[in-house]
Amino acid sequence: MKASCNKKQRGFGKVNFSELLKSIEEYEKTLEARKQSIELQELELKSSYNQLEKIMDGNVLISIRRIYG
Repeated sequence: MKASCNKKQRGFGKVNFSELLKSIEEYEKTLEARKQSIELQELELKSSYNQLEKIMDGNVLISIRRIYG
């Protein structure tokens, strides 16, 4: 009769590290693409705000700044 060993497995076990690294790299690319998209949206908003600033009366602009910070 063999003695049974009930030790918990520690570490990663059987992990395909190349697949794990590929997955991490794809996730990082996704994050970078999202970051660039957000930066582009921010630039577009700033541009729109600057255009509005040129069009609007100074008093109206002051009121908007008070409301929206």
